[in-house]
Amino acid sequence: NPRVTLNDAAAIRRFGDTFYGDLARAQLARVNAAEEQQRVALLQKQRADAAVAFEPGRVCAVMTADCLPVVFADRAGTRVGVAHAGWRGLAGGIVEHTLAALCDATGAAPADVHVWLGACIEPEAFEVGADVLVGFGVDPVRPGPHFRPSKPEKWLADLPGLARDRLAVAGVRHVAGGTWCTVADASRFFSFRRDRVTGRMFAAVWLDRRG
Repeated sequence: NPRVTLNDAAAIRRFGDTFYGDLARAQLARVNAAEEQQRVALLQKQRADAAVAFEPGRVCAVMTADCLPVVFADRAGTRVGVAHAGWRGLAGGIVEHTLAALCDATGAAPADVHVWLGACIEPEAFEVGADVLVGFGVDPVRPGPHFRPSKPEKWLADLPGLARDRLAVAGVRHVAGGTWCTVADASRFFSFRRDRVTGRMFAAVWLDRRG
């Protein structure tokens, strides 16, 4: 997609070899520690569903077009991370893996980590089948608050709500965002579900080099 290529080029120009994140469909439930990787060419870097950074100047980023970007920072401002949370990644534990990587590195408790949820597909537009409910361990007969029946064998899934619940169970107490719908707001957001051929949004977080 030309717009995706332009977004990638803009990322390279903006962040250069400090960039660390995924510029393609990510692999499930893997977290990379940015300072443990060699400074190799951007497009040769290992792709993953999440990244964490422990030193100034390193950038963690994901690209999305309906999936949920989840940004992490410890309260002390010494560690940051970002996760690409589609329903499969979310069900597979990507936010918990990223949180664990951040807490293991800092010794921080999950309650000391602040999380921001970006724009994603909202429940009114996210119709799913029973396979998604099963992926989250939910009984389709009693789907619970984050899967609302819409038609026979179909449910409307609340991706931000599912993320909030998983973060809460993991001990996170500070969560913001998650109120923008990529499908509904064509003037601001790309959406694969809406357009099929589309660009991507770029979510990035880093530690500033300035002390």
